[in-house]
Amino acid sequence: MKIRNLKNILISILIFIFFFIFYSKEYKKIPIRYWDEHGWIGRGYYFDLYLKRDFKNDLWNNYYSYNQPKLAEYLYGFVLYPKYLSYKKEEKLKNYDFAKFLIDHNFYKISSKEYEYYKNSKNEFINWGKNPREVFDVSPEFLIKKFGSGIKKTINLVYAARKINILILSLTVVIVYLLSVILSKSKAVAILTSIFYGTNILIVNASLRAQSEGLFLFLFNLSLLLLILFFQNDKNSFKIGLAFFSVSAFLTATKLNGLMMPVIFNLIGFFIFIYKFFNKNKVCTKILKTLLFGNILFFFVFVFHHPLLIKNPLNGLILLFNHRYNTALHQAEYELPETALWSFKDRILAIYKNFFSEKEIIYYNNYFIFKNLISKHPKIFSYLFLLSFIGGLFLFIKEKIKLFWYFLVTFALIILFMGFYLMLNWDRYFVHLHFFQIFFIIYGKNFFKFIFLLKQPKLHNNLDLEKRYP
Repeated sequence: MKIRNLKNILISILIFIFFFIFYSKEYKKIPIRYWDEHGWIGRGYYFDLYLKRDFKNDLWNNYYSYNQPKLAEYLYGFVLYPKYLSYKKEEKLKNYDFAKFLIDHNFYKISSKEYEYYKNSKNEFINWGKNPREVFDVSPEFLIKKFGSGIKKTINLVYAARKINILILSLTVVIVYLLSVILSKSKAVAILTSIFYGTNILIVNASLRAQSEGLFLFLFNLSLLLLILFFQNDKNSFKIGLAFFSVSAFLTATKLNGLMMPVIFNLIGFFIFIYKFFNKNKVCTKILKTLLFGNILFFFVFVFHHPLLIKNPLNGLILLFNHRYNTALHQAEYELPETALWSFKDRILAIYKNFFSEKEIIYYNNYFIFKNLISKHPKIFSYLFLLSFIGGLFLFIKEKIKLFWYFLVTFALIILFMGFYLMLNWDRYFVHLHFFQIFFIIYGKNFFKFIFLLKQPKLHNNLDLEKRYP
């Protein structure tokens, strides 16, 4: 094992331990959000149905089945399943399934007369989301004061579901370190990027809540890492390519916009194949084989995550996408019109404003390590981050474009796709951009060194500027 690899492993372990401890102390401090956490936990019964292979159940054919891809719901069902089994055993309950367990803990996201009757038979059931705006971001003390002690078991279940995200987000920060060290060839840049990423307030809040963002960010960054490893130095490892398509299938099974990653991979791979074929008279069989078998693998992994897709892949996929589009359209028109993004221009401007405007920086570009400082001086930091981002992007293009052009293409295409599909200006819909933004900001510190060196007189031994530049 090379020393540099051993060092990276040790640093990765230390990063994981540090952030695991940090998130373990933070996950209960984050306000409870009914709209998201009630939904993702409340649909956890689909894990029970999938585990029992109860694919003919009518619950697979209703609104909640195609409201979202199922992987995040399976995750929370899996995490809470031991609690369900323990509760069932302690109470000596028969004919008691996971959906009833959720109802007994005040989670009701199911469309069924049987379960509606069960819920109505429970006088102690608390409909804590009757006015969801009132419980959007609230403390447990607020909920107990408003609904009484019966809501405590609901709060405990939310925290139990959140625990898995401590592990997932800690691993995500490790992936961010590995991404950064490969791209920058600098452990200092990689460590700083992982620290900033891991302490970004929006990343922490969105990822530790019991919703889909924690799992999505883990899979998104992992797929980005595999994409870079595949195209790096023309190695085109078939195993890495298959791993990418597997991870991308899970990514898309978490949130449908994850589909942009395999699309980007296919575009880059197809471009390289065509370029080498026409310019170098060379057939790149590794890429061709990876694209062929990788897309087949993606299809089967994604389809088999949902019985609706197994039954009819094409119609099921159309149903999922149409439903998400119509849901977002309804939310933009009627529920939260103030957050609507109606045009390509609106969406691109929203990306810029959210990360670099004086008004939004305290929500999107704020960090636990100096939260109060940014909140007091948002204008100064908005300019500082913007200049460092532009400088870092410029310098990365100057130094790394030949080696990592596909990384820059990936970044550009993600923004382009968001310009077409993004309909709501909701903070958690932008979190997958944080790695790019933070990495270029940290890399931007070298830009200012570069400008400084340009002003220096040439050395007597005529060393090239790039040899002087670290």
